[in-house]
Amino acid sequence: MKTSNKILLIAFVVVIAIITTVLIVAKKNTIIGDQERGPKFTEETSLDPFNKIEVLGGFEIEFIKSSDSKIEVNADSVVHQHITIDVKDSILTIKSDAFSFSQVKCKLYSPSFKGIVAAGGSMFYTNDSLLSDPVSLKATSGSTIKFKGSCGDLELEAKSGSSIEIFGLANSVVMSASAGSEINAKEFKTVNAVVKASSGSDIYLNSENISAEVSSGATIFYNKDANLKAPTISSGGEIRPFN
Repeated sequence: MKTSNKILLIAFVVVIAIITTVLIVAKKNTIIGDQERGPKFTEETSLDPFNKIEVLGGFEIEFIKSSDSKIEVNADSVVHQHITIDVKDSILTIKSDAFSFSQVKCKLYSPSFKGIVAAGGSMFYTNDSLLSDPVSLKATSGSTIKFKGSCGDLELEAKSGSSIEIFGLANSVVMSASAGSEINAKEFKTVNAVVKASSGSDIYLNSENISAEVSSGATIFYNKDANLKAPTISSGGEIRPFN
């Protein structure tokens, strides 16, 4: 696929994904505008132990490694009353029944986690290097995940204009990017990788052994010294080494 056509495809897919997300969220939730609602303040909540996290809505969450499990939410009183934080069956859910045009900043403390699902334009990132196994990272609807750590097995999935960036190492990784999304794992070393990219998405990876499938204007970039098994390429997909 020509570069210009690929750019147009990516732009179209991302715009459609974002518009769809905004319409769905706005339809289901109360819309909070930027009118004056009083000063922001931080509210702390103690949490039961959890190993998986679901973030639904416009949150910006920093994960901090700690022996305690708690969350600090910084927002004004109107936004606070629309936020629900709950732990059930070892799954922490953070969501809001209102649509806000600015992200709500949170600090989440816990020893570690094994899975994260970020949706609705949320951002989730770790500054501390985590040790966990296995780990699953899923981003959709324009969300962003940044992860630093080491694990045995790792699963990554980015959809609908989302992005995932990771740093560290693992034994094996399975990656999937679709609908104008991006996975950047250039600084994440693995032994074995199975990757699939479609619909104008990009994947960057660094692995000793790679099995790849690419289609519909997507591109997979890999380290030059990798053992690349015969890739499956169709519909204008491309696979090539990165500089």
